[in-house]
Amino acid sequence: MNYNEIIKIIVLRFNETFHTNYRIIFNTRDNILNSNPSFSISKSAGGFYDNKTKTIYLFSDVVDKINYKNYDNKNGTYNNGLAFLILACFHELEHRLQNECPEKLRLQFDFAQEIYSIERFIIILGSSAPELMEVDYKKFHDNFWLEIDADIKGVDNAISFSKAYNIECINPKYYKLFSQYNNYRIQSYDILTMINQFLKIANKYKANVINSDYLPSKILNYFDKNGNLKNIDDLMKIQDSSIIQYIVSSPEFLKSINQSELTKEQCQFIINCISKVLNEHYFKRNFIEQNKKQMDFIIEELKNYTQISLTNSKTSDSMANEKYYIYLPSKLGSLQAMQFNNSKNR
Repeated sequence: MNYNEIIKIIVLRFNETFHTNYRIIFNTRDNILNSNPSFSISKSAGGFYDNKTKTIYLFSDVVDKINYKNYDNKNGTYNNGLAFLILACFHELEHRLQNECPEKLRLQFDFAQEIYSIERFIIILGSSAPELMEVDYKKFHDNFWLEIDADIKGVDNAISFSKAYNIECINPKYYKLFSQYNNYRIQSYDILTMINQFLKIANKYKANVINSDYLPSKILNYFDKNGNLKNIDDLMKIQDSSIIQYIVSSPEFLKSINQSELTKEQCQFIINCISKVLNEHYFKRNFIEQNKKQMDFIIEELKNYTQISLTNSKTSDSMANEKYYIYLPSKLGSLQAMQFNNSKNR
């Protein structure tokens, strides 16, 4: 099978499975842009999506350059460009579900759909308020959950597809390394950092929160009709939230409360939220410290296989703000001391 035949099968199976109508066009960058003069694409892009025609464009030049690089393929056994192409197809198709019909997504983490909309809000509005951006999107592009999840599905589906169609020219080492990279990113993803970034931007663009096309009702439920974060009583009433502990542990919320006026129940609720967030952070920080050296090696190997430009967003660094994680234990201790003194005085 040639490249376009493989792409055709991938798209056909995907559209049948999810009842979608996406297309993938695979051609040289020049041919695609010459046929569509209105497209404006960065020089470093390997492809793009056209919303009007629901078409994904992938540049064949990228695949050719990867094959010319010929990494770990002295005997010509493997086709690294094809391995990259199959993964890229599934990756880009997963992005379409994330953005346009998330209800069709499968095998999701509990927090995934809430985080998708939060990350999109940050990406769209963050460019209008660079002074508020604490997360470097260019540096940590791969660390956004939208990318992590698309890569997880991309690798898993690429492996299954290659086996199902007996595509033997795929080096299994490449997909194995990518799976290890994905697992590391899952463990190092810092939800609180993303929530803090989101709330900081949302606080400035309150009108965009209450009149937002990118935020589902589940996210809007954390805000009042004026676009302000709800008070402690209202937050405690929210059911079926996978991110409430991060909302409550955020500086936007903690700075809004008068600690001396908290009831016993309110105080305990906040203590529980902060404790969950801190325990998760300590576990993840320990994981990163133990695995960072190995991950640096894996990232270099992945770059050797498919990187063809100076642009790279793969990193083993954590985006977590350790300064804030130093503040949280002191806040927790203060709340616990207040609760203890109140019970002691009764």
